[in-house]
Amino acid sequence: MADEGEPISKRLRRSESNYTTVEQSVESQSKSSDLMHSNPTSDDEEDEQAIDVDSLLVLNDYCLLKIFELSSIESLCRLANVCKHFKLLAQDVFSRRYSEIFIGSRFYRLLFRRVLIKFGHFIKKLILEEGVHLIPNDVNAIAMYCPKLEHFVAFRKTISCNVLKSVFERLKHLEFVECQFIGDTKTMFAACAQLEKMHIDTNTEADMPKCNILNLKKLRFVADTNGKMAVLWQLLQQNPQIKELCVPSLVDNEIIANIVQHAKNVEVLDFWTNGRKTVLPRKQSCQGMLKLAELKSLKKLRLFVASGRIASALAEELTAKKQDIRNLLIWAHNFGRKHLPSILKLKTLQELDLMFNGELTDTDLASISRELPSLEILSLRFFPDARYNIPLDGLVNMIQFGEKLCNVWLIGVRNMKIDQETFKSLVEAVEKRIRGSLMISLQGCKTTMVLDVPQKIQQANQSTLQIKYEGRYCSDKDGCEMCKEEKKAKR
Repeated sequence: MADEGEPISKRLRRSESNYTTVEQSVESQSKSSDLMHSNPTSDDEEDEQAIDVDSLLVLNDYCLLKIFELSSIESLCRLANVCKHFKLLAQDVFSRRYSEIFIGSRFYRLLFRRVLIKFGHFIKKLILEEGVHLIPNDVNAIAMYCPKLEHFVAFRKTISCNVLKSVFERLKHLEFVECQFIGDTKTMFAACAQLEKMHIDTNTEADMPKCNILNLKKLRFVADTNGKMAVLWQLLQQNPQIKELCVPSLVDNEIIANIVQHAKNVEVLDFWTNGRKTVLPRKQSCQGMLKLAELKSLKKLRLFVASGRIASALAEELTAKKQDIRNLLIWAHNFGRKHLPSILKLKTLQELDLMFNGELTDTDLASISRELPSLEILSLRFFPDARYNIPLDGLVNMIQFGEKLCNVWLIGVRNMKIDQETFKSLVEAVEKRIRGSLMISLQGCKTTMVLDVPQKIQQANQSTLQIKYEGRYCSDKDGCEMCKEEKKAKR
């Protein structure tokens, strides 16, 4: 067996050359058995020369690691008790596969303590599920055995500030989802000197931090009441160093005014609701939205607006202020091709995500890549009740002129058919560019969106063009007649 102090990675690199496989070991055993029959020895010598093939000790490190990688955390703990060599192998597997630990209701306390003692120095992320209760001894064990812990996540839990304070002092990323706090939150959060990223979603505004967190750069703050919004403004005022701000909400004039006032240095502003149930803003005017252009450091913006007219005016104002916007997501209920020219004036865009409620022509598609030379990722989404076609000639031209395009998303597509001839035209368009690879993702109507290209042809051109196809039936409310008829036939 190899030296236990030798690094595992070094042993792996020479595993095939320095170690024999199991089959070779068995073969060598049979040869030695033949030699023993031709050269009789004593019983003691036969016992020493015999090899137990069924034992794991016969396997080389490569085979052992493959077995260990299929083992559960509980099995790794047991294997680590066998010998020092197995302990090193178990630690190597744990460090690569289990640096993020999810503590669920079935993860009993004895196993939890055992994992911390044996592998705690490899744990970087700890996730606590609803129903898991940590006693002070558990927290002390985390603080003692997890020196590299950087990311802590808790779901629907009651957090004791005094108990967890010793753990939070070393964290860089902290997430609370629908949690409640007991104790002095101000002292606990003020002690988080290393904290760089925080996600706060608490039950009441009393549980939210209201202090300066020295190194905080990224903040996701769920504020679904006026009281929580007031806490957010206070937190932003005390932490002007925040660069990324995510507030899952539909914005109104009041929210924009407070962000412009208290988060002047923000570079990433995200109002993406992420599936949350929301209502339209109480008061969203063109004049109020234009204040976003006063954020001079802004580079990424994601939001919903009430109309395409507001989206167009905001893009015009950002262009007039010479803002360096690189990532833009704007969804508006009536955004159409007449609003597109304003968006295309933002020449620094590298990623663009738009929701359309109207038809796009060949010229519109080609102009997107022509007017935005730095564009790398493009997402075009269409409302579910849209009946418009996406012109394939325009798609080919858009790809050909988009020198830096690497990903194109077409979502909510209907009435599109990509056959072998169209696929060949797309491949030729990609090959004419400086950047020679492209990924196209199609999501839309299962009955009217068709990808009719043999799998062999797709695989042969995989290094140049990849098309991901996901067809779904339209909903009964806004679906096309073909989807309705096909679903009726299946019923």
